[in-house]
Amino acid sequence: MVLTTTPGVPGKTLEILGIVGAEARCWLDDGSGVRCPAIFEQGRSSILARLAEEARALGADATVGIAFHVCPIGGGEVLITASGTAVRFLGPRR
Repeated sequence: MVLTTTPGVPGKTLEILGIVGAEARCWLDDGSGVRCPAIFEQGRSSILARLAEEARALGADATVGIAFHVCPIGGGEVLITASGTAVRFLGPRR
């Protein structure tokens, strides 16, 4: 499964299958006030896995145009959302 922020995949003709999206809530610190980038990265990784899962369910080979948004909720918590377009490769797949 190709996951990319670009609008396409070089050398591939695409059929659009639909929009996919995912979200995760995470905290920017470990509870003691210490910033913890690993927690944020886990949220991002979880979102990408869910985007891939949703795209596969549509029969996609890739998700293109992925955009991330981070919205502060309060108390060090943020909501990370992402969306992209699930696509199928037309013609030869490799």
